[in-house]
Amino acid sequence: MNDGKPLNTDEAKLPSMDYRALDNAFVVVWQEKWGTDYKIRYAVYRPDNNTFRIDDAGWEPPSQGFSDLNANPVVGWSYGNKALFVWEGVTHQLYYSFCILNPPSTHWLKRNELLRRTSQDYYNPTIYVRKEYSSAFIFHLAWQYFESDNYYQNIHWDELHGRMVYSDLEYPSRNDG
Repeated sequence: MNDGKPLNTDEAKLPSMDYRALDNAFVVVWQEKWGTDYKIRYAVYRPDNNTFRIDDAGWEPPSQGFSDLNANPVVGWSYGNKALFVWEGVTHQLYYSFCILNPPSTHWLKRNELLRRTSQDYYNPTIYVRKEYSSAFIFHLAWQYFESDNYYQNIHWDELHGRMVYSDLEYPSRNDG
């Protein structure tokens, strides 16, 4: 990938990745230094046609900055080339960008959006999405709230109305491990 060169030239941290066996493609997302702030970047690679792309997945305005933050970016990439990037913002709210990721092109449907039903003190997001074809693709999200709670929610893209649809929040762990 990238002819053996690094994915970035500036300071970067907290990589996460997803892989699709269907087309032997993968996407890597990370937090990268951008001046005195950081932004969320990604690289996607499809070896079958040697397609490679690096781009910005999201950011926060420099006035909010990422300089002391671990944004913990994650990515889920489903069939149909739908990709969801999620990360922590400065106030520990969760943000997302959603796109059709079909290397070498990216079509953004939502970018730098606040994840609904998240407030301050949300940490360490993780994501899962099914890779095989089905009638609906659903992104499964979990994250930490404060020190001891874990939340879960699934979301999917409503093509007809051009919006994200959210399930109710679930609490698989609340102060009890």
